[in-house]
Amino acid sequence: MLNHPVIMACTDFSPHSDITLRMADKICKATKGKLYVAHVSEVINQLDISPHTIGVTLDQQMISDVVNRNVNDKLRNQITGLEINAEAIFALGVPSTGILNLIQEKGVNLLVMGHGGAGALERLLLGGLTQKMIRNSPVPVWVVKKETHINKIIGLVDDSDVMDEVINTSEELSYLLDSDLEIVSVWQDYPLAFSSYASEYATLYASSTQAEKDKVVRDIRQKIQDKLSDENKTKLRVSVTQEIKVANALVEILNEDHANLAIMGSHSKNFFERILLGSETKRVLELFDGNIIVLPPKNES
Repeated sequence: MLNHPVIMACTDFSPHSDITLRMADKICKATKGKLYVAHVSEVINQLDISPHTIGVTLDQQMISDVVNRNVNDKLRNQITGLEINAEAIFALGVPSTGILNLIQEKGVNLLVMGHGGAGALERLLLGGLTQKMIRNSPVPVWVVKKETHINKIIGLVDDSDVMDEVINTSEELSYLLDSDLEIVSVWQDYPLAFSSYASEYATLYASSTQAEKDKVVRDIRQKIQDKLSDENKTKLRVSVTQEIKVANALVEILNEDHANLAIMGSHSKNFFERILLGSETKRVLELFDGNIIVLPPKNES
């Protein structure tokens, strides 16, 4: 999937966009892909004049010409210096809709979005456009939080149908980026349930003996091992936590093992979950300071 991919990195011309584009450049170079740098916005955001002035003094063609010159100059400035010969794209419209249209039109395999997370409020809310794209993108979304060399990848898996895709993507990127790889599965041992962070099923704690729970852990470990291309190369950790939020345990492992790229599924399987975004996935996105790839539900990838 990510060998010779078509990559699209989105820019809003903020300082963090420069970091996002540099990371996209590195990814593209390592994977021998094609890079598009896209900006999608509504016309009024690109002009330093009021909408009343536009209506009175400028015709539609003049507005279009001014906006195109303005944005294309900015795009050319941003892609100058990238190692990959990137192609700039500017489209007018609602950003989330425009990006989805470009993904389909250009045959994009990987979407790269920035998330600065500079303040407490941003960390809690997550960038609005980035969050929309994680919920709705039919392709994986690489969320760039900082510029870093990717030397440790951790794939976060559970017992859902996205496990195979997380493992395959993690192994492929580990090979392409020449990085260490670890697969992690965390199970919750909490008074109400014994389950993974996006479990397809949950065993009631009251009806589960310790032996039964130990067997679940052994079974999930074996299930993961059977899917690994090279289990000698890949570190595997299956652990149990009593944290109320499994995401807290996942982020603790990511930090403890010095991961700079996490790969996980979104688990947005229906409309209601799409609106809210999987709670544990969202919490990992908020709490982990490294880069994250979120894979779409299996039936959409």
